[in-house]
Amino acid sequence: METMKKLTETEKNEVVTKGYLMEVIEEGEIVTKDYLDEVMDKRDLTFTRVMEEMFEKQFERIKAYIDFRLAPLEEMAKDYYKFKDHVMKTLDWLVKSYEEFQESHDYLSGRYGDTQEKLDNHEKRILILEVDKLRKNKTN
Repeated sequence: METMKKLTETEKNEVVTKGYLMEVIEEGEIVTKDYLDEVMDKRDLTFTRVMEEMFEKQFERIKAYIDFRLAPLEEMAKDYYKFKDHVMKTLDWLVKSYEEFQESHDYLSGRYGDTQEKLDNHEKRILILEVDKLRKNKTN
């Protein structure tokens, strides 16, 4: 305000020279473009810093909320993997037992035909022996 008064008074009383204006500018009594740029840069930096801090705080709150909401899912996933491991271990034993059973079944199935032929042969021989025994008994 004082500068405006000074300039206004100067305008009324005398001619303003370039030297006089330069002197007023150098003393910092008048607002210049450089001064405004400097003030705006400081203001922008402060504003940017404040906005970054606000963004960081907001981001941390959102991250904490997401972690809170995902915690039950993570716990459920851990339980699922424990259960899956238990089931797979149990199934490993069961599958191994089944494979052993299947091998013995295959072996016995292959042997069944041979055994059946021997049984049939034995039955024929027994029948022949019994018939011979009956003939001998009739003849006696």
